[in-house]
Formats: sequence, C-alpha cells, structure tokens
Amino acid sequence: MTFRFDRIGEGTLLKIRAAIPSDDLVAIWREVYRADYVALLPAGVDLLFEPRGEAWVAEADGAAAGFAYVDGEWLDELWVRKPFQGHGIGTALVRHAEGLMRNAGVARARLSVLQANSRAIALYRRLGWTEGHAFQDRRSGAWNFEMTKELSG
Repeated sequence: MTFRFDRIGEGTLLKIRAAIPSDDLVAIWREVYRADYVALLPAGVDLLFEPRGEAWVAEADGAAAGFAYVDGEWLDELWVRKPFQGHGIGTALVRHAEGLMRNAGVARARLSVLQANSRAIALYRRLGWTEGHAFQDRRSGAWNFEMTKELSG
C-alpha cells in the first residue's frame, strides 16, 4: 500500500492511500455529483459511476476528502467533496496520479473532462495539462475535452 503525506491549509495533514471498501467511493461520488455536477449536464442527462483502474483516496485529518482512479495512462473519476474543495486536494490527487503513471512508464497522461466543468479545466491547466479534441459522449450526449500531459522529459 502506498502512502503520501502533504500539508494543506492550516496544518491539515493530507494522506493519499489506496482505497479500501469502507471508503464508500460511490457515496462520495453521489454527494459531489449531486452538489456540483448535475447542473453542468444537459437537461435530463444522468450519468453512471463507472470507474476504471486503481482507486486512490485523499484523506484529510482522517476523513475521506476525495478520490481518483488511475487506469494505465488515464486519470479517471477525480472527485473532491464540497467541504474540501479549494484546499489543494484535487491538486494532490492529480500529482499523485501523475507520479503513479510516470513510475509505470507512461509518457503521456490522458483524461476526459466535461466541457462545462470550467473549474476542473482550470485546475488541469494550472498543472500543465492541455486540451485536445472535443468529443460527445455516446450515452449522455454531453460534450467533453480530452486533455493530455507529457510525463517524460
């Protein structure tokens, strides 16, 4: 099991670790999805939680604050709970995912992000990711960007 510790905010200890069943990532996803994401989707669209890869949890002072999945070259399903947003947890999860991919020999990391999710896009840009092509999700009809970041070099 891999652990990474960072300090965020006012002395808050952030630990990134492999997810365990009691983390209940579906409940965290549902909470953030309802609070932040539904308003970004076209009317009548409802998405499913379909994670891929290995799950990593950001724990802030013992509470599960967010999570991300890493699947080969893909950063998948990055979600941070509302009370923890804006405190560097998303940044820490992205950097952790990039490190995992780099250590696995991935040269170019990829993710997809809802075009309407300007806050997430701004985060990824700050961390050196660039937008690629736009595509429409076959099931939902929602428009997304594929973003990439060079990890080698």
